[in-house]
Amino acid sequence: MHLDLTEEETAALARLLRRTIDDDRYPLSPRIQTLKTILGTVNALLIRALMQYYSYYGDNFRIDCPTGSGNSMNLFEVAQELANRLTSIFLRDQAGHRPVFGGAAKFQNDPYWRDHLLFYEYFHGDNGAGIGASHQTGWTGVVAALIEIFGHLDARTFLEHGREAAFEL
Repeated sequence: MHLDLTEEETAALARLLRRTIDDDRYPLSPRIQTLKTILGTVNALLIRALMQYYSYYGDNFRIDCPTGSGNSMNLFEVAQELANRLTSIFLRDQAGHRPVFGGAAKFQNDPYWRDHLLFYEYFHGDNGAGIGASHQTGWTGVVAALIEIFGHLDARTFLEHGREAAFEL
């Protein structure tokens, strides 16, 4: 497949994508005091849009992710990278701690609590600790779908079967 994008169209699309993935620490950037609900929602919508664009452009359209890194990715890989950044808040690190639990030793270490995830209203921008209401799911429930989708879906399958492949295969 050959794309007939003008230089201006390519630059415009790349600028749009760069705005969101410029910071390789995003969404846990120190410049953001709290990761508000809106950012999670926007990330989920952006991931969906990237997948939609990937279904059209395929592997032929690549951008640096993060910007200026020299690490060239197709749009599926960029979507996967953003999903990984969102889900990393809930996953254990090398020490076995989950950023979502912050410094709460009971949730980090107690075998009866450490695997019971709480879906907070928003998160601390520096360390990912959950803050705000933990009795509602909101946008954070999208993380479960992202784990499911990217846990079994690869770029080739997505191109062959379309968006239905995300939930049917």
